[in-house]
Amino acid sequence: MPYVSELGTGQLVYLENQGEQTIFTIVNSSAGQQQQSSNSFTTGTWTALPQILQTSTSVLLKIFTTRGEQVIQIRGNSTTVRTDAKILPLEEIESIPKVNLEPMQPMQPMQPMKPMNMGGMSLKMGNMEMSMGNTDSTTKRFCSNCGTSVKSGDRFCSSCGHNLS
Repeated sequence: MPYVSELGTGQLVYLENQGEQTIFTIVNSSAGQQQQSSNSFTTGTWTALPQILQTSTSVLLKIFTTRGEQVIQIRGNSTTVRTDAKILPLEEIESIPKVNLEPMQPMQPMQPMKPMNMGGMSLKMGNMEMSMGNTDSTTKRFCSNCGTSVKSGDRFCSSCGHNLS
């Protein structure tokens, strides 16, 4: 099950554990644009929900897995799995305010496309049917030379004399 958390104004993080992989996507959005970067690390299967911790310079994802605790550090769009103890002492990590991590609701499936109908034209996708409107013999005819309306039985245009056959 994926989880989502808001890290700051216009910045979201999506987390998901798929087998041995921890997959996360960082989304930065502002008026008129959106950027996202995804990454995955082999961390092991989660044994508890991850914690998201914010510092003044970065975000730390503390993940509890079958391989032990692991920390992923996010700075802007850069991510690193931190295996060294130099990032922060454990007591400092525990004192950093935790960010809410909420389960993400699954997307609803898209509804099937309805047949398009544009005036007399229609298009259906099932068995590929296309209709261009009324095609019976009562449609109006026009002279190909001058554009004047002509009757269905006329052989010549009454306006310019053009041969209609």
